[in-house]
Amino acid sequence: MIKAIFALAPRIVLIMMAVASATASAMDMVEGDGLVYRVIDGDTYIVNVEAPSTYRTLLATAPPGAGKHFNPHYKSFKIRLANVDTPESVHVDASRNTPAGKKASAFAKELLEGKFVSFKCWTFDKYGRAICSVSKGSEDVGETLIRGGFTKYETRWGTHPYLHERYLRAAGQ
Repeated sequence: MIKAIFALAPRIVLIMMAVASATASAMDMVEGDGLVYRVIDGDTYIVNVEAPSTYRTLLATAPPGAGKHFNPHYKSFKIRLANVDTPESVHVDASRNTPAGKKASAFAKELLEGKFVSFKCWTFDKYGRAICSVSKGSEDVGETLIRGGFTKYETRWGTHPYLHERYLRAAGQ
C-alpha cells in the first residue's frame, strides 16, 4: 500500500501543478488605489500602488511570466483596461498606429497621468497584464472612453463583470 502511494506521488504533484497553472490567470477581485505613473496608450497604464499589501496580492496571483509587468521598487504594475480596445498609438509595428489611437492616448494622458485612481482587477490577459476597471473619483475610465467615442464596448472576451449595463448605455445600446 505504501509503495503504491509513493508510486503515485509524482503524478499527484504533476496534477496539482497543472491545476495551479491553469488557474493562475484568474484571481478574486483585487481593489486598490494608486498613482497613474504612465499612460502607455488609451487602454494600458502603469499604476504605482498605494498599499504594499495590494501590490503583493496582485503579484502573488499573477500568472508565470507576468513579472515583467510588475516593478517591486515602485510597487507598480501594468493595467490593461477591461472591455475596451482603443486604436493603436505606440505599437512596435508603426504601420498599425493611427491618428485615432494618438487621440485616445492623448485623452487618457490628460485624464489620468499623474493622477490618483482606484482600480478593481479580476484576471490577467494572455500577456500577463492585470485586467482592471479604473476610476477617477466617480468617473469610470472605460465608460468615459466609450462615451467619448475613443473605443467601443468590447465584449469578445466576455461582458464587463461589474459595469455591463453602464457600458451598454455609454455605447448607446
